[in-house]
Amino acid sequence: MIESNDFPNILIYGPLGSGKKTRIACILRQLYGVAASKTKIELKSIAVNASKKIDVKLVASSHHIELNPSDHHFYDRHVVTELIKVTAQSKNVFDNRFKVIVIHEAHKLTKEAQQALRRTMEKYVKAARVILNADTISTIIPPIQSRSLLIRVALPSRELLVPYLVEIARKENFHISSQIAEKIVDECERNTRKCLLTLETMKVKSKTSEVPRAGYLLCIDSMAEKILSARPQTSIRTTEEIRLQFYQLQMHLIPIELIYINLTRKLKSKLNSNEAKAKLIEMAARYQHNSVLGSKQIIHFEAFIANFLDMYFKQSQ
Repeated sequence: MIESNDFPNILIYGPLGSGKKTRIACILRQLYGVAASKTKIELKSIAVNASKKIDVKLVASSHHIELNPSDHHFYDRHVVTELIKVTAQSKNVFDNRFKVIVIHEAHKLTKEAQQALRRTMEKYVKAARVILNADTISTIIPPIQSRSLLIRVALPSRELLVPYLVEIARKENFHISSQIAEKIVDECERNTRKCLLTLETMKVKSKTSEVPRAGYLLCIDSMAEKILSARPQTSIRTTEEIRLQFYQLQMHLIPIELIYINLTRKLKSKLNSNEAKAKLIEMAARYQHNSVLGSKQIIHFEAFIANFLDMYFKQSQ
């Protein structure tokens, strides 16, 4: 596929830490050789209207650019259109081959940006190719999916990750057992990036007999314990304490979806009936969706906590 002249637009999707960026880097290296690795960070100024300009940070080589338009929210349409147009219109220094535009977090693009992307892909198909990196294709419009080669990247298996971590530890001159490597894989849910960061933490702290738990997860565990130990007469104070912890998580830029997912898992493990578990999941999905749509995430999060406490108190009676 890479060697042919019929190289398609590609949509690579899969869970976080499954190796999507690594595969994109391999594709670029196969296309352009070591020149694709010679990148630099650039700052482009893009006019979104007559009176406003925004600065877009991107990673660029002489053959490709990488960017994340979703960082600019409802201006992402202008970022996508302008950068693809500028990149496609600039001739390659070494040959007449197409240039590649890599768009990360494509699942977060607005519908307007995706429509603009679809039109721009068609217009500059001879001069440029687009590689989309997404966690899911559920938010990608069908016209883009039909114009791209879909490649799903699954999380690596435990059987693959465990010896991989043991070998990395050996090369870094410290030893971990296969049992500890298995605990790392389970704690990180087979997320390769998390596994490597956890391994690095263990080496820095010189503790190879226990697997450290991420700070934000400890904070969420604490929130879950306070919720489950709350009583009707102390629910207001509990909500205030959880609000402060929620602000701490936001200050450390923990994504809202991670907070909901991990808190829901912790709460669900303490519920007895399948009906209550299903209701909890439905509430979490609804309030997480509202958090994304609204501008005050704390309001929706507190509403979620209040509704769960109401259900939990009724179940305990």
